[in-house]
Amino acid sequence: MEQMLNAWESWSLYDTVLIGPEQDEVSGAKWYTSFAQLSNETEIPFLNQRNRSTVGVPYCNLDSAEQIPFGFECWSIGVEISTPPTNDLDPDVQGAPFLWNPDPNYWLFGGELLKHCALRFQVSQDEKLLCNVLAAPPGSGKSGYFQPNIPAYTLQAGGQYHGFNNGVPFIGNRWKFAEPVRIPRNRNIAAWVQFSTYARGMLAKMVGPGRIVINELFPDPVQGFPTYESVSIPAVAMIRLSMFGKREVQQRNDLHF
Repeated sequence: MEQMLNAWESWSLYDTVLIGPEQDEVSGAKWYTSFAQLSNETEIPFLNQRNRSTVGVPYCNLDSAEQIPFGFECWSIGVEISTPPTNDLDPDVQGAPFLWNPDPNYWLFGGELLKHCALRFQVSQDEKLLCNVLAAPPGSGKSGYFQPNIPAYTLQAGGQYHGFNNGVPFIGNRWKFAEPVRIPRNRNIAAWVQFSTYARGMLAKMVGPGRIVINELFPDPVQGFPTYESVSIPAVAMIRLSMFGKREVQQRNDLHF
């Protein structure tokens, strides 16, 4: 009988909270429709609320909320906070400011909001990390996007697109533990992003997210040139917590040494 051996392989765990229209309708996700609704919370939980069956793998890869089915060594942790690529103009009033796009400076690395947020991470009842969110940037993803003077056929005339997140997209730009946090199989894990009273006040004043407005192209067989019709989709901001490290699994196939 072959001996079943365990091996360590690189792995990540992540969980996501979305903020935007209709997001609270996703069953079991515990997401939010607006920044104003988010401002009612003093903290938002991660790792113990959602799993990949309820929200999908793009947003969470936990098999079950709160527990992981394998041994895991967490080497680093990070929080990504990003805004949606929304435009600045109201499609119903040509040339009028569209205020639901929040000021990106609230969200950029070093921005006002992040100065007033904390990250707490624990395994069972053992608190492993308590720091300001600025000390645990995501280490990946875009750092910012800004494109002025977009033609009218892609956006309402004169508008601009913004999309920002916190931190520089460099893989080492995360909170790195001095020693890996060793999490035994089926041990409870949880993390929280906590808001100060000041941060909640800022969130309450931020309008949106709203909807991403684009112009859809339609061919016109009579006139011989295309026409455009404004359409929109919900815009979502995102807060994602990720842990990078290694997991312990049984060696597969003929990989027994």
